[in-house]
This record gives sequence, C-alpha cells and structure tokens, in this order.
Amino acid sequence: MTNISGFNQIFLMFTTLGGVGIINYFLAELTGSLDKNNHDGNTIKSVSILFTAFDAIIYFIFQEILRRCLSGNWLIIITSVLTIVVAILITLGLAYPIHKCFYNLVNKDRELNGLVPTVSTNTWKALYEDAKDKPIFAYCYDFNHKKLGWGYLDYMSKDKETNFSLNLEIPRNKEKEIQPEYEEIVKELGTDWYKAHYTIRQHINFKQQFIVIALIKKDTNN
Repeated sequence: MTNISGFNQIFLMFTTLGGVGIINYFLAELTGSLDKNNHDGNTIKSVSILFTAFDAIIYFIFQEILRRCLSGNWLIIITSVLTIVVAILITLGLAYPIHKCFYNLVNKDRELNGLVPTVSTNTWKALYEDAKDKPIFAYCYDFNHKKLGWGYLDYMSKDKETNFSLNLEIPRNKEKEIQPEYEEIVKELGTDWYKAHYTIRQHINFKQQFIVIALIKKDTNN
C-alpha cells in the first residue's frame, strides 16, 4: 500500500474529526439530548466543533497507543476507524446522562441565585416527555373551538418551520364515537375525578392556531 502523503494524512484526520463531530450532534439530537429545531445554523456548528474537540482527543490517544505496533497508512486508517466507532458509542451512551447532569448543575446554580429552573425541551416535545411510556389521549380544536380530531397520540412531528402535526389513532370505544365540544370537555376535565386520575395538559399553538388537550393516566388504584 502506497504511503499517504503528509498533506493527505492531515486532510484525512480533519475530515474524520469534522464528520464525526456532525454525527455526534445528530446522534445527541436523536437521543433527546439536543433539539436541532431550537438551534440555528451557527449553534449547530458551534456544538459540532465542541464535539470535534473531544473527538480529536480520542483520535490522538488512539494514535499514540497504536503507534507502538503500526505505522504509515495502517496507523492513520485504523486510528480513524476506531475514533469514529468509539465517538459514536460514547455519544449514544453518555450524551443524555451528561446533558441531564449539566442541566442539574445549572439549575442548582440558578436556585442559589434565586432564579427559576431552565429546561432544554419545548412545549410540544414536553407532551411526550410527561407521558414517558404511557399512552396519551388527545382532543384537538382550532381557535374557534371547532373539532379537529381526537384519539390516542400515535406520532407527532415538528420541522424547522415550526409546522406541528399529529397522527391520532381513533378510539373504538362506542362512548367516544363523537368528539365532545371544547367547552364540554374542558368542564369535564376540570372535575376532581379527572384531576385525581389524569395528568392534563393543554397545548396552545399561536402560529398554526390549534389547541391540543392531552390526557395522561396517572398510576392510581382508585
């Protein structure tokens, strides 16, 4: 195998680190540690560069270890491959715990300074986070309280233009064949029984002008 020139070695190293830094960012987003929809292009670049700095440390550690038994092309290639694999595994395994620890520390500091806690989520995503693995029943209305649909929340999306959408599984319970009026369901959900048995959230979207009333059943034997 022909040896890679010095320039090509440097180019390969920076290509590897830069590419892995971007992969780190999107893997962190997929694990819930980051929300790219809340970030502009400059923020994404800045976080990717931060990831790249950690990847560079991994790269040089592997390079120094492997230098004892490898040289030339094989040293560069195997170092690059190991860096990619380890960086991806670390991101998948540690991104969310590190994210959670970071916000815990930040909120401790904010508490000491008399400030309210901060979170890295958004109101839309919080619907799923509140439920964890429990089913969510949703009633949807427009700002004129016209019925838009109801059922179990199957999928929700949010793109960079802040266009929110839902997939709802229509319930088969005969008592729920007709979606109740907005005023009727708000009055019903305000009763003590519903408050005791359900976590109730009302999401209001001012841009697309719709309202989602979400019900998450609490763990109760009553």
